[in-house]
Amino acid sequence: MLERVVQSVIQYSNAQMVDTLYTWQGVNNALLRDRLISQREERLAAEATKRILRNYDGMSAKTKQALNDLGFEITEDGKHYKVAYYGDGRYQTTYSKTPSDGRTGKNSAQQTINMVF
Repeated sequence: MLERVVQSVIQYSNAQMVDTLYTWQGVNNALLRDRLISQREERLAAEATKRILRNYDGMSAKTKQALNDLGFEITEDGKHYKVAYYGDGRYQTTYSKTPSDGRTGKNSAQQTINMVF
């Protein structure tokens, strides 16, 4: 129902305007384009996160720098590292300083991706 109302408003607005730059269709196309670009960037960041954490066996300087480059802030907290996406506590997870499981990196990567992207 709401979708039909929005489509009707867009069609009416397009009929009233001459310059396509300012029509609702132009706005809608810009929003869709930006959404696709954003989705592509998120997919690339998720793939990079998987690649970085795939063989995680502790926070090396290289791993820390790569995560920082993606926007993660890393702080030490006892036996774990707290990792927050752009410092936002809503998007925070922990990584063990001394992981004992061989799948720790893959599990951490998937947990991070599900939380952030």
